Amino acid sequence: MLAAMLIDPYTLPPDKLSQALQLSHLYDITDFGGPVWMVLAVLVALRLHWFARLRDWTQRITPRWWLQGIILAPIFVLLFTLIGLPIDILIHYGKLLYGLSIQPWPGWFADQAKGMLPNLILAIPMLLLGFFLIRRSPKRWWMWFWLLMLPVMVFSTYINPIIVAPMYSNFEPLAKSNPDLVGKMETVIAKTNLSIPPSHILMMKAGSKSTVLNAYVTGLGSSRRVVLYDTLIANAPTDEVLFIFAHELGHSAFNHIFKRTAFQAVLMLVELFVARLCALWLIRRFGTRWHISALGDWAAIGVLALVFIVVNFLSQPVQNAFSRLQEHHADIYGLEAVHGIVADPQSAAADFEQRSGENTLDPPHEKPLIVIWSYTHPATTDRKQFEATYNPWRAGQHPKYFPDDKAQ
Repeated sequence: MLAAMLIDPYTLPPDKLSQALQLSHLYDITDFGGPVWMVLAVLVALRLHWFARLRDWTQRITPRWWLQGIILAPIFVLLFTLIGLPIDILIHYGKLLYGLSIQPWPGWFADQAKGMLPNLILAIPMLLLGFFLIRRSPKRWWMWFWLLMLPVMVFSTYINPIIVAPMYSNFEPLAKSNPDLVGKMETVIAKTNLSIPPSHILMMKAGSKSTVLNAYVTGLGSSRRVVLYDTLIANAPTDEVLFIFAHELGHSAFNHIFKRTAFQAVLMLVELFVARLCALWLIRRFGTRWHISALGDWAAIGVLALVFIVVNFLSQPVQNAFSRLQEHHADIYGLEAVHGIVADPQSAAADFEQRSGENTLDPPHEKPLIVIWSYTHPATTDRKQFEATYNPWRAGQHPKYFPDDKAQ
């Protein structure tokens, strides 16, 4: 029988603790100050009639509204990218300053430019579709737009690991550089009864940009991949890597990506409904001052952007609570999946949380409000304590996801 472990709580040495607190304050500024900055910038643009002037300019070029949309879409993408750029720069500066990133500024700016490409590809049809529905069905456009966006969300999730992710990073099958590790991973896969071919276990060459130890599962159906950073493989012992791999298998076993997509779809429906009501009120209240006559006016994109920034910020606690719940279940699955394969799963998991916390400078005692609002994963302090003491193999208890598993 395995006895529940009593461990030292998650702590940081004094130098890292000081850095962690400083970095945490920077993240607080970007997480909470970022949306405020975006709102103020959009309000200034509305007050200075930038959106109205762009609309008037395109109307002088062509009387056809759909051609106006094709002209305006890339301009809007560029405008909102520039508005958000100071926040992104501040985040990257912090990561460089505290050693989480080693990507030089030219490469970082190149990645930002690459990120505009899929946005530009999607912006034109989405903008045309959205304003077509607003004009044709002023009361129910939000519902029709949501229905038409569902397959787009699923398709985007499917193609992300195939087309989008390779634009930013290099990937290769892990078996190419570390076949022995893949062999051990296949032992874990066999226990879970999942079907993941070695060609879908990838190593991401993240070390040229980042020092973070990370792994993730991505894609849907045939595009599903388990990705491990080369920094993780190089800096964590094999037992810890196997636990992290099993954690990602938990996401796959529970279809977390599909469930997350479905959850986001439901949330988007609510946000679209709220956005319509708020945008209509803002136009009634301030439309004359902003030179915007109706929601179907091309200049109303500024009003809709303003509303979505606020609504998305207010929905963050709900989104992140759902994410933390998924991560907790994946932790349980990972511990149980490597039981009997890794000598001491609890120690391996707890040691990784300590290693990862030091690596990412996660503060030991974060404010509850910050965790609720900003954390997509459970706080490292809670995570380490749980993983070190989780022991369902004691007499009279059974593992949650592998109930027939016996103590080793």
